[in-house]
Parts: sequence; structure tokens; C-alpha cells
Amino acid sequence: MLVFGACVIGLSPIFVRLTGVGPSAAGFWRLGVAMPILALMTRRTDGPLGRPSKIALIAGLMFTLDLGFWHYGINTPR
Repeated sequence: MLVFGACVIGLSPIFVRLTGVGPSAAGFWRLGVAMPILALMTRRTDGPLGRPSKIALIAGLMFTLDLGFWHYGINTPR
């Protein structure tokens, strides 16, 4: 599974270029499709989720910027 996952990640720039949408839309839908799965993974049995820490918010912001710049870099014409 690890090798398969590495191969899929290696091919993802090709799939992003073939989407036919802009880089922002491609990044949005990548996260949008993963959100329900991530929400199930974070579900707790002992109550609702609490407020995220500041470090978690900063990490989320940095990941968002990284993903956005990565998609714009892929779709930049050469």
C-alpha cells in the first residue's frame, strides 16, 4: 500500500493538469472530496470536538497555502 500510495502521489500533478479546471478549483475539489473521510476519522465517541489550538490553525493555513501554490505551480504554462 505504501508503494501504491507513493505512485499515486507521484502521478497527481498529471491528473491536476488534465482536470480542465483552474488550479483553485482543482485544489478545492481535492479537499472537498477528502473532507467527509477526514470528518469521520476525527469523530469522537465522548462528545463534540473542541476549539482547535492556535498551532493547529496556523498549520491548516500553511497547508492551504502550500496546496494552493503547488496547484498554481503545476498549471503555470512553460
